[in-house]
Amino acid sequence: MTEKADTTEASIRFDITLDDTNTPESITWQADQAESRSPQTCKAVLMSIWDPSKQNTVKFDLWTKDMTHHEMNALTVQSLLMIAETYGKATGNMPLSAELRQFAEGFGIKTGVLKVVEPEADDTIKPFQLDL
Repeated sequence: MTEKADTTEASIRFDITLDDTNTPESITWQADQAESRSPQTCKAVLMSIWDPSKQNTVKFDLWTKDMTHHEMNALTVQSLLMIAETYGKATGNMPLSAELRQFAEGFGIKTGVLKVVEPEADDTIKPFQLDL
């Protein structure tokens, strides 16, 4: 007889309020395992879901009409940096992860989201700073 491993289910819920042209006016999310169990407001959701049967990525990208260009730039830069980190952890391909990170950092500088800062004498800080 095969033993069944203990499992836990978790849910993430998004509620989107749309205007008469189906443009998001507000987005809230709530997750069972989040620090706060109450709905949290956000201005954007970028979600990628892997469909193994089609070997394809399904994506849901939503943002509210009051999200600024600077906020979208910051979201994009931070998302690219997180993708680079996730890719490295998932594949162990650290050279390619570093290349993606380098691209994201360059993109961040070009958008003005990342600013190059001079390292301090002890060189313990990162050479970039978020400009939010």
